[in-house]
Amino acid sequence: MSSYILKYLKRNRHKRLLNSTEYLPKEETQTLKQVFYLIIITLCFVDILYP
Repeated sequence: MSSYILKYLKRNRHKRLLNSTEYLPKEETQTLKQVFYLIIITLCFVDILYP
């Protein structure tokens, strides 16, 4: 299903749909990326501590 959606988006060139700066300011997207990376690092750390 996801491969079909990706092929559809590539074929129809919906770059505007995937552009996050169109919906949020650049600073906000940077903050969201930092929070995402922090969560991923925390989950990896917890996984290492509690196998």
